[in-house]
Amino acid sequence: WLRHALDRAQLRERGGQARPRFLLIEIRASAPDAEAPAETGAGWVYATLGPAMTLFNVRSSSQAARNDQEVSLLKEVAEQRDFEFEAIPFTLDLEAPLSWHLSERDKGKIEEQLKEPANRDAFAAVERFLAASAPPA
Repeated sequence: WLRHALDRAQLRERGGQARPRFLLIEIRASAPDAEAPAETGAGWVYATLGPAMTLFNVRSSSQAARNDQEVSLLKEVAEQRDFEFEAIPFTLDLEAPLSWHLSERDKGKIEEQLKEPANRDAFAAVERFLAASAPPA
């Protein structure tokens, strides 16, 4: 979708319109520095469940690292193709179902997380980005 949007934006730009701008809003399940320390233990429980627990933890951390790498690559493409790109992360550090149907309780938890200082800063960054692209009054 980005390639298609860039091609269309560059055609408009050739017609004298403004430089293309893209905003990526990221919704993260936890803060990057919120990694839990590795559990250690001994005995048959850890010997039995340890490999499965390791696979689960590696999968989650590798998804976050892959996401960060993809955003970094998009920023490089932005510099090369002369368009503005900004990624703004929101962090929702809570246990919630992975479905589109959230209970009222889950919705309330999300609303509370959005009031956290980092998320308020993210909302302000979105407002600044949008204000910079607004036509003059």
